[in-house]
Amino acid sequence: SAYDCLFDAGYARAKADWLVGMNGSRLFSVRYGGKLNIGRVQTPTLAMIVQRDHDVEHFVKQKYFTADLNCGDFILSSARIDDEANADTLVSACDSKTVTICSVKREVKTEKAPKLYDLTTLQREANKAYGYTAQQTLDYTQSLYEGKLVTYPRTDSQYLSDDMAQTAFDVLWLCDNIFGFAISHTPDISKVNEAQ
Repeated sequence: SAYDCLFDAGYARAKADWLVGMNGSRLFSVRYGGKLNIGRVQTPTLAMIVQRDHDVEHFVKQKYFTADLNCGDFILSSARIDDEANADTLVSACDSKTVTICSVKREVKTEKAPKLYDLTTLQREANKAYGYTAQQTLDYTQSLYEGKLVTYPRTDSQYLSDDMAQTAFDVLWLCDNIFGFAISHTPDISKVNEAQ
């Protein structure tokens, strides 16, 4: 009984596939003289794509204005104003006036570190930054691997397993002490762990 709702949902999808897919495909194929596939998923998805394409093709630029206050170290900007006269009125009202900031909201935001490179991403980035071919990147990475400077390159994983933590710290030590990258903190290897 715990799975009754899942059964009902699956049954409803199956019925919809028959009703919409089979009957709709037949109807539109006969009506428009060609094989047309209609489906409960593909049809609304295609409709969204067509609507988006129409919106992009018929996009009309609209002018808008903002009132900007130069406060020395920073600039305050108003929200978007569609009417130029209203923007001018706001600027005139603020001209030569004292600004009082009533509240300041500070937030500490954390940002996840990017995933580790897999071979494909590394090849893409090396091509973009240095013009290396995919084979060149693989060859260079392979030689680094043989020197125990990087993990196994021929993998699509972007994570480290638990047993690789010490290897990662050894590579960081080399980067800091031999190559002079000046790593000022101890990275949290668990952030790139497979279990995360």
